[in-house]
Amino acid sequence: MGDIKISLKDVLKVALKQAKFIIIIIAVFTIGAYLYTSYFTYPSYTCYASMIVNSSNLTNTEGEDNNTFRVSDITISARLATSYISVLNSTAMMDLVKNSSYMQGYNISAGALRSMVTFESDSEFITVTVTAYNAQLAQDLANAVIECAPDFLVQKMWLADINVIDAPSYPSVNAVSKSVNTLKGFLAGVALSILLVLAIVLMDNTVKDEDDFTSRYGVSVLGTIPDFAQNFKGGYRYAKKQK
Repeated sequence: MGDIKISLKDVLKVALKQAKFIIIIIAVFTIGAYLYTSYFTYPSYTCYASMIVNSSNLTNTEGEDNNTFRVSDITISARLATSYISVLNSTAMMDLVKNSSYMQGYNISAGALRSMVTFESDSEFITVTVTAYNAQLAQDLANAVIECAPDFLVQKMWLADINVIDAPSYPSVNAVSKSVNTLKGFLAGVALSILLVLAIVLMDNTVKDEDDFTSRYGVSVLGTIPDFAQNFKGGYRYAKKQK
């Protein structure tokens, strides 16, 4: 028995036959994506701040000015910055942030606060990113982190100093794009429609013509006898056994 081949002609025939259903699918996905974006998604707000790790107090000798610069300071500070991020993500740090004066009036758990804050290190610099669904909350949380972080790190690590470079920025809005989400819904509807058409073509066991019969069953057709009792347009079908 030969392999079943899918021809573009068969696909187009099924697509035209199911055109109304395909249009409904695409319309449902497109309109659904637009309505979901309009009524069930909300913009988020992001604040940025940065700090620097200063390890000069570790490398300078006794009596030497801590402002003396060494290349080794950068290497040590960069390594410390990576370690500091793990400490900043701790529950103890978030509990301290939660009890900060900036967070008075917010009933948010330490775990929820942690999910809003991201720390990243780049050499000796630590970037703080705060994302929340309220502009004021984003600003207050960023201020609380910057207020608590330096003293907390010095207290827990007893190593290099950490200083604030950039205070929290004004929250920038991250609006959800209706047009982009609507386009995604449209493309999802088109993709589902294509899969549906291909499934119908693959499950169709109708013998289309002599070549299709030969391809399916690997035998030659000597002749064909039309079934005048069948009232359909085009194609061949298996005849029913007469009782």
